[in-house]
Amino acid sequence: MSVRKHHRAFKAKKAKKAARKVKAAKKSVVSRSAISVRRRRATTAKIMDINVNSATYDGDYALLILFSDGMQKRVDFSPFIESIQASYLKKYKNPDKFKDFKIESGNVVWGKDWDLIFPVKQLYSGKVS
Repeated sequence: MSVRKHHRAFKAKKAKKAARKVKAAKKSVVSRSAISVRRRRATTAKIMDINVNSATYDGDYALLILFSDGMQKRVDFSPFIESIQASYLKKYKNPDKFKDFKIESGNVVWGKDWDLIFPVKQLYSGKVS
């Protein structure tokens, strides 16, 4: 075999090997991202099945919340309450009004018409926004 033919054959073999590596890498990325999506969906589904069983006032603008899976979290609402701009929500800056919450439909709500309500997922994480 001449040097040129040998060189062409070597380049072709090298190109095929590189193409196989790229294909394998793409497959690996797809499978990893699919696994990640499945895990996120499973976690979200678990949290979606969780409800608030009870809550007690825990000082300042914080509640101690017991969830249906047995998890208990202290949720500090201070950053949210202090940032309230809407006039109809400013009444909840008063600690006595903040304490006037109830549990309805598996969530913590304030006001007759649910003036304030937070996603259970946020409550479960312990941080509201």
